[in-house]
This record gives sequence, structure tokens and C-alpha cells, in this order.
Amino acid sequence: MSSQPSSIQPQRTAASQGPWNRLPRPVRLFLAWPVYVLASIVVIGIIIGMCLAVGLGIALALASLFPLMPASAGLGNKTAWDLLGLLNQSILIALVTFAFAMIQNWTNQRFQKQLERERGREEDQRDAQSRTFQLQLEQQRRELEERLRQSELSQTRLLAHRAAMQDYIGRISALLPKLRNENEKEVRRIARARTLTLLSGLDGAGRGEVALHLAELGLISREKPIIGLRGAMLGEARFEPFTELKDLDFSGGFLVGAQLVGVTLRNTSLAQANLTGATFSSAGLYELNLDGANLSEAKLNTVTMEGGSFKTQQMAGADLSYATLRRVDLRGADFGDTTLTDTVFEQVTIDETTRGLDVDALRQAGLFRD
Repeated sequence: MSSQPSSIQPQRTAASQGPWNRLPRPVRLFLAWPVYVLASIVVIGIIIGMCLAVGLGIALALASLFPLMPASAGLGNKTAWDLLGLLNQSILIALVTFAFAMIQNWTNQRFQKQLERERGREEDQRDAQSRTFQLQLEQQRRELEERLRQSELSQTRLLAHRAAMQDYIGRISALLPKLRNENEKEVRRIARARTLTLLSGLDGAGRGEVALHLAELGLISREKPIIGLRGAMLGEARFEPFTELKDLDFSGGFLVGAQLVGVTLRNTSLAQANLTGATFSSAGLYELNLDGANLSEAKLNTVTMEGGSFKTQQMAGADLSYATLRRVDLRGADFGDTTLTDTVFEQVTIDETTRGLDVDALRQAGLFRD
């Protein structure tokens, strides 16, 4: 097998380049400046020395030939040595002046180049800042346009929701006589289908308004609900504080993330409803049925709950801090993963199926009152 000549060239490593080449270029330029000046001075000194040597040789030759200048030359009794000394001094002064001029010119050139580099860097920085500013302006313009577009879409969607709600309310109101007739099962089925369809397309505020309208018409009463809301999309439904919901049936409803802050609920059923992440903060809950409801991550802090039933085991992450539970049936409830900071239990009903309550510790803290 014949071996082919390798074309791989050895790479220059940082170690092979030497310590000087490993220094940054600005540092090398700064350190090399005195060397350049010293080298220029040495070269000029060599030139001057050579000129002086040549002049000295000429002087020696002339001095040997003309030891004394004739008086007829008008120079008095000057020897050739004296004249050549004056000539050498003049040449030396001229060379020194020329050397300093060259050094000054070289220094000025380097200073000018450095100044130009600084100006170039400043211009580059200004250009970069200008480009950055232009990009920021463009980004802000796009964000503003996107917000305007989203606002227009929201406005259009809101108008469409309002129109759909008005049409729904008009139709439901016209069907009230038939809906209250128990024999009109087909009408009730159609009304429920329209209700579920409408709720699925509304936002939280719209869903809350529809629920209130149905409550006012007596269509979702707890005793005889005409339109059942089991499985209805009431997620993130928003009810204004101080709203009172009385004798209603939301059992089996999908109320994930519903906003019920400061709302009063009386004799209402939320049995088996999905209330994950719902907010009841500062709400008044009276004779409420929460049996089998999913209250995971729900916020029940500072609520006042009187009467009713709280038989649910799905309360992981629920917050009942500073809540008051009075005369509530807690049999089968699981408080194992809930927050019970300063929660007060008064005359509640518990048994061996109630889990997660340290009754003795609560009694000692004055939070469990028989």
C-alpha cells in the first residue's frame, strides 16, 4: 500500500507564537511606540556619526595639505582645522535639526492616525447607537400596531358577543312560556343547546352576564332547573363583587378559574363542579353544597361559610387562610394539602373520614370551637 504525502500543515499554537504575539494588538502597539522612537534615534545617530566621520576624514586630509589658510583668503590666520570645525558644527546642527524634524513628523503622523482611529470608533459607535435606536423605534411601532390590531379585534369580538347575547336573550325571553311548561322537553333541549353554544364563545364577563340573566329568569333555580348547566363552559366566568346568587344550580358546571370575589352565594349547589383555580376571596357562602367539587388550587381565603356541605377530597393546593367555617358538614373532606393559616372551625361536623385536620392543635390555638 503506497502512502500519500500528507497535506496537513502544522498549526501555529499560542505557545509557538511566543508571548509577544499573544498580547492584544492595542497593547503591542502601545509597547512598540518607544521601540520605534528609539530605533529612529539610533538610525539618525548612525547617519550623523557617519557624516561626522566623513567630515573628520576630510578635515584631516585638508589639514595635512593646508596647515594654514593664506591671508589673501580674507579669513585671517584660521587654520583648515578651524574652518572644518565650523563646517562640522553647521552640519551637526543641520542633522540634529533634521532628526528632530523627522521625529516630530513621525510623532504627528502617529498621533493623526490615532486620532482618525478614535474618530472612526466614535462614528461606529454613533452608527451602532443610531441603528439600535431605529430598531427600538421599529419594534415599538410594531408593538403599537399589534396592540391596536388586538384592540380592534377585541372590540369587534365584543360587539359580536353583545349581538349574540342580545339575540340569545331575545329568543330565550320569547320561549319562556314554553320553557316553563314541563311537557315542552324539546324546547328545553334546544334552549340548553343554544345556551351551551353561546357560553363556549364568550369571555369571562359575558359568561357571568349570561348566568345572571338565566338566574333572573328563574331558569337555573336549584329546586327545578329548566336549563341544566352540567358541563356548561363557565370557565373564568366573572361576577362583580356584592353580586348575590341565590337558589341556583351550578352542579357539574365547568367553572375553572371563575372569579367570585366578594360574591354572596346562598342556597346554591356547586356539587361536582370543576372549580379548579376559582377565586372566592372574601365571599359569603351560605348553605352551599360543594360535595364532590374539585377545589384544587382554589382561593377560599377570608371567606365566611355557614351551613352547607363541604364533602370533597379534591382540595390540593387550596387556600383557606383566615376563612371561617361555621356549622359546615366536613365529613369526607380532605384538608391534607390545603393552607389553613388561622382558619376558624366553629361547630363543624367531622368524623373519621375527615382528614388533614389536627383537631387538638386547632383547639389549643383557639381555632376549633365546639
